[in-house]
Parts: sequence; structure tokens; C-alpha cells
Amino acid sequence: MPKYSIIIPSFNAANTIADTLESIVHQTYQNFEIIVIDGASTDATMKVLQKYKDSIGFQVSEKDQGIYDAMNKGVRQANGEYVIFLGADDVFYSNRVLEDVSHFLRRDYVYYGQAYFLNKQIVYDGRFSAFKLALRNICHQAIFYPSKVLKEHEFSLVYPLLADYHLNLLLIREKVRFEYLGVIISKFNDAGASAKSIDASFESDKPKLIWEALGFLPYLYARFRHLLLPTQKIVLGWLRRNLQQQ
Repeated sequence: MPKYSIIIPSFNAANTIADTLESIVHQTYQNFEIIVIDGASTDATMKVLQKYKDSIGFQVSEKDQGIYDAMNKGVRQANGEYVIFLGADDVFYSNRVLEDVSHFLRRDYVYYGQAYFLNKQIVYDGRFSAFKLALRNICHQAIFYPSKVLKEHEFSLVYPLLADYHLNLLLIREKVRFEYLGVIISKFNDAGASAKSIDASFESDKPKLIWEALGFLPYLYARFRHLLLPTQKIVLGWLRRNLQQQ
């Protein structure tokens, strides 16, 4: 049965990281290691982590170049066959997640499930086709990567908010297989930085990345949807205003 490396990048997460760790240590499947890469927190995060020192296999607190730099550091410490990342304000969906998933992890595939978005209160987002991936990314907190794949492909620090999207496209371009699991993996805090800000570098490169990874038709589909979006917003706004008046 596989061993998991669960990597938690954190920064000033004293109010939430205990819930994250509790959701891990109470898993029914216990063949895992916890790796915490903290970005030199100035709050009580380290005091909280001290309470879980017997459960944490590796931790460090030092300044970094952002969340993906922290993730790369975590991967270098990983000893498990598969890696999953949890934000310091995310939790596993249930205490059976690792056990349920363990029955499927057999090859050097990237396995992914779904995530429950706490803010939007939706389950995101089922099976991804090339056309769907051309529009949006798989939730990072619902993906199990083979550790050897991540050790060969670090997250690019060029993309401060969407390096995981870039990595997924890169792996697909290199013919790494993605396998869908019909399991809800995590409860994801979708009100974080990536939900509020735009990764301008990624958005600039996205059309080229889509073309190279997914091909012409998904690229064309994404471009068409992008051009159509302003019109959709105008039409939906008009419909809402008129329906409210009725």
C-alpha cells in the first residue's frame, strides 16, 4: 500500500493549521508523513506546530519566494510514493480519504478527485477533459502526484499563483497520464490569494501553454470562450435586471 507525503506550506496560519493537522492525524490510513514548510511566520504558528511535533516528519520555518517555492522545498524532503498538498487552511474531506484513495494508486499516474469549496459551497469539478482543462484547472488540493514525477518537475516560480496549473499542462504535454477518482478529497478554502488576484504572467502565457499541451481544438475553444465572456456578462446582467423588475 502506498505511502503518502502530505506537504503543508504555511505562513501566519496559527488560527487554521491545527484543523489541517487534525484532519490528517485522524485518518484511518496511517502510512503517511507530514511535511510543513513555513515561510517564517510571525504569529503563533510555530507554537501550534510544536503541539504536533510527534506527528510531523519534517518542518522548517524560513523565508521563501512564495508558496510554490515552499512546495518545491517540501517535495525535496518527500519520502512517500505519492504527494498531496494541503494549504494551512484546508482539511481532508473525511477521515477515510487516504484509505479510500489508496486502493487506486498503482501506477505513475497523476490521480485526482474533487474538492468541496467552502466559500462557494460547491463540489469542484468532476472529470476533466482537454476542453475543460483549457478553461480552468484541477483543484490542487485534490491531486495525488507520484513523488518521482514532482522531483523531476519543480513548480515554476515565474507563476506566483498558478504554477500548479502550469505544471499540470506541462505534465500532460509530456504524456503523463491523469486518472480521475470519484472521491471528494478535501475541503478547500477558495477565498485565498489565488481567488482574489490574477497571475498576470500565467494569463499571458496561457494560450501558448494550452496549445502546446492540449492541442489546437481545445486552444480554439478556450479562445472563443474568452472572447465570448464579455458578451455573456452583458447578457446575464441584462437578464438579471429585467427579471428583478418583473
